[in-house]
Amino acid sequence: MGPLLLRSHRLRLTVSAALLFVVACAFSLVMPPAPAQAGFFDSVKGFFQLPGEVDRLQEQYDATKQRLDEAAKQLDNAAKDSKEALEQYKSLEQKLLQENDRLARQNEQLQQAILDLQQSEQERSLKYRRTITMIGTAAGLIVLYFVLGRVMRIVLRSR
Repeated sequence: MGPLLLRSHRLRLTVSAALLFVVACAFSLVMPPAPAQAGFFDSVKGFFQLPGEVDRLQEQYDATKQRLDEAAKQLDNAAKDSKEALEQYKSLEQKLLQENDRLARQNEQLQQAILDLQQSEQERSLKYRRTITMIGTAAGLIVLYFVLGRVMRIVLRSR
């Protein structure tokens, strides 16, 4: 290869490089710049920070698990309390039903006693009226007897 060929080859390389530079500049003007990326040291730093992140996530997981266990215990306690309250309610309801039945029977007895008292009061009132009527009739008959006796005497004397 001669010097001329070498020179021509260099010229082509220079023109190609210049052309490539112009295309890259034009491309950079048309396209928006790419976002900055972390360098190698940032990646290494992030890699070494991962155990700390894992520990923090583990602590959060443990705290969340503990809160969940506490909530489950509270829920169990609430369920037990509700069950006990339901049993007490059923027991109280049974007692109240028995008391209601007893009071209903007692009410029926009192109603019957009231009816018996009303009936005896009516009978006593009827006897009282009959007695008053008989006494009035007897008194009227006695008065009539004396009046008729006088009227008869007067009529017999006047004849």
